[in-house]
Amino acid sequence: MMVHQPESAATLVALQSVSQCYPGRQGMVKVLDEVSLSVCQGDFIAITGESGSGKSTLLNIIGLLMPPSSGVVNYQGRPVSFGRGAEVAQRAAGRPIGFVFQQFNLIPSLSVLDNVALPLLYQGLAPAARAAQSLAVLETLGIADKAGQRPDDLSGGQKQRVAIARALVAQPALMIADEPTGSLDPRHADEVMTLLCELNQAGMALVMVTHDLALAARAKSRWRIAAGRIVHD
Repeated sequence: MMVHQPESAATLVALQSVSQCYPGRQGMVKVLDEVSLSVCQGDFIAITGESGSGKSTLLNIIGLLMPPSSGVVNYQGRPVSFGRGAEVAQRAAGRPIGFVFQQFNLIPSLSVLDNVALPLLYQGLAPAARAAQSLAVLETLGIADKAGQRPDDLSGGQKQRVAIARALVAQPALMIADEPTGSLDPRHADEVMTLLCELNQAGMALVMVTHDLALAARAKSRWRIAAGRIVHD
């Protein structure tokens, strides 16, 4: 099933007849079955589905983290060769993809500022430039005063804001969020969702997996995975 997008929006990632299989006790299990979709500039897509339905697998493929068992993944109009890691990294460097995860994935031994600056380190920016760009993002998210603290000193909501800042610092065209509010209480979850909505309104494309249907309702589009296929709610 192809999920149609407005023709005026540039396509960032497109999947064509993508399937994903894993070995099971009784042979190969097909988690995704001939999925075709596109993610365009300005999209805010929420993906829901039962546990084990393939939500995170789909997210990893959209984010170029995982090759599909079959099918084609296009990034900015060109097919991705997952067998060549350098090629994937090079393409992502042009219009990077940001990632936000449920468990934050912050490095406890680093300060907030250094956690946020990590993507810029991999891009080869000078230390002063990394610090200035990272601090600017922290200021935008309202947590610049936490720059010198360690992640363990922060609340759950603050940790997720730091994780979002790290995803934003390289100015990605697309943000991938896997259960970004799953570890948060309702108040902090609402704060994070409001922030994500604001980022989308500013032009960033966002694809989010969530189990919370109320949060999913705040997205512009809702996709549900059932029997390995996409259902456009």
